[in-house]
Amino acid sequence: MCDRLAARALGLALVICALGGVTASGIPASSGLDGASVSGRPDDKKPKLSVKASPSVAFSPARVVVTGEIKGGPNDYEAFYCATVEWDWGDDTTSESSYDCDPYEPGKSELRRRFVSEHVYRTSGSYQIEFRLKKKNKTLAGVRTNIQVRPGVRDIGQARRRYSATSSSTGSNSVPLKRNPRVSPVPASDTITYT
Repeated sequence: MCDRLAARALGLALVICALGGVTASGIPASSGLDGASVSGRPDDKKPKLSVKASPSVAFSPARVVVTGEIKGGPNDYEAFYCATVEWDWGDDTTSESSYDCDPYEPGKSELRRRFVSEHVYRTSGSYQIEFRLKKKNKTLAGVRTNIQVRPGVRDIGQARRRYSATSSSTGSNSVPLKRNPRVSPVPASDTITYT
């Protein structure tokens, strides 16, 4: 976050950032044209969206819980009041939630600020999840986060090769099939052939 200081004698707006950097713009400090108000604080009239996925790294099949929040701004911000929530899961699927709301009344109506949903990813991959607020077909705001789903036990062998069990060794690509004798005894001649 950066603070603005007015350097009226120079006609410049100085911006001092938390990391110690200072920048100057040629915009007069009182103009407010650079996104900051005259009082020196950022324009916080419009709420901002945030999204968090948990876990952000998992093994398939992965159940991911996602929390979307509306932060800041007035509690009765009309544009976000009673908006439809849309989740784009990044795996060619989406889901949508809408709520019954009373008609909007300034100063009385309150935003719903927290939305939670979950999704199961059955295959490994990198996915970008998007949380959006919509009214009718118009997207009001959106924010994204990324997750990584790694191959799980069910994925081993499915992604790169097909295999078939045979009763005898038929080629150089054959590997003896070893089973746990406590589960089910298998004749020693069984093999898996990779094709």
